[in-house]
Amino acid sequence: MVDDTDIFVMTDKGRAELSAEVSKLPAKLRRCLDMVDGARTAGDFAPNFRPGESGAVLEELRAGGYIARKA
Repeated sequence: MVDDTDIFVMTDKGRAELSAEVSKLPAKLRRCLDMVDGARTAGDFAPNFRPGESGAVLEELRAGGYIARKA
């Protein structure tokens, strides 16, 4: 579960996905991945998605190993 105060960083897998010529991710997930900068909170992503959707997108990226919670 993603809390609005969680901050995420991109993993090596996430960086590789963004640098790939062809993405394996759906556009919505790739767009979110591109916004992960290690400074924005999960709540900062909300305006870019439908209500309630940003947490699920971040969780899907986390579960896939593309992002990780900042320590």
